[in-house]
Amino acid sequence: QIFLPGVDRSFSTMVGQVNTSLHQATQEYARQMEGHLGNRRPADDEVMALIRQRLTQLVEKQDVLPAELTHAVTGSIHRGVEDIVSVHVNRLRDSLVEVVKSDMMSALQQQTGVVQQLQQLPEQIMLQLSPRIGQQISQQLAPYMQQVTTNMQQVTANMQQQQQRVSQLMQEQQKLLAAFAQAQQDMQKHLAALHSPTATNAPPAIAPIVSNEKELREARVHELIQKKEYEQAFHEALSASNVQHVLAVCRVVRSKELFGTPPCPLNQQILLSLVQQLSIDLGEDVDIKITFLQGALSNLKSADPITRRYGPHVMQALCQSIDSVCTSSDPNHVAFGLLKMAARGVAPFSSQ
Repeated sequence: QIFLPGVDRSFSTMVGQVNTSLHQATQEYARQMEGHLGNRRPADDEVMALIRQRLTQLVEKQDVLPAELTHAVTGSIHRGVEDIVSVHVNRLRDSLVEVVKSDMMSALQQQTGVVQQLQQLPEQIMLQLSPRIGQQISQQLAPYMQQVTTNMQQVTANMQQQQQRVSQLMQEQQKLLAAFAQAQQDMQKHLAALHSPTATNAPPAIAPIVSNEKELREARVHELIQKKEYEQAFHEALSASNVQHVLAVCRVVRSKELFGTPPCPLNQQILLSLVQQLSIDLGEDVDIKITFLQGALSNLKSADPITRRYGPHVMQALCQSIDSVCTSSDPNHVAFGLLKMAARGVAPFSSQ
């Protein structure tokens, strides 16, 4: 009667200490992991701010720098961005992997040792005491052992959650690196397939106006331009599905009058159709096409449902058309590069 209560209190105290140690170790591990991730976040933000600042400075300087100097600076910054992001991601991945492995192995070894000791204690006691006393002690220890097992399962689950969070962070960093790498790739698909009227992602075609005489259409467009009804004038020209009709309107309408003062008189569907038709054969009428493409891209709204649905296809076709005619020696190399950046900013598209 005196021995059993004493043993019960001793084991209760021991189990309580084990539970307290496991709980403190789990909390300490979680704090260290949160602190480590929190310390890395400012470094990530600083790198991203530096990258955005350098890219912004490059875009601002491209209007005044000579074409050759701008091309050299662009290549240098792109390489620098790739190097910085690659080194940063590799270091972060290696550091996180080592920290997680070390902490997990240490915690598992400690827990395994404690569990083995607890599992051996009832057997040792039963060998030393009578079967009846050993049975009573085992029955009293059973709830504590179950509680320890439950706590270990909870600790294991928490560690798995921390590992998942680390994996998610690494995946985000990989996506960031992939996004910068994608910005350097050129599209290789054929323009004929992209501009095919049967393409499933093509913007909704503007209903053509049935007319048997070209003069009637031109007269109607000219009348609309005089009335400053630019949206209807471009609607008429785009309905003909002939880029020459569109260029004729562009030559008459001043781009500053059309795009210079918000709001732009052209709706999103007209702007997308204008970009689509002007991106055909960029080797001809380059100056006027670049001017109106820049104006149209600057007035496209990424949040608009039509732009969000059809914009990626149109922007992809524009970038591929630029790649098909633009070379490093092209005098319009910088302007074409700015167009590609603006296109990706309006509606990002897959490179595959």
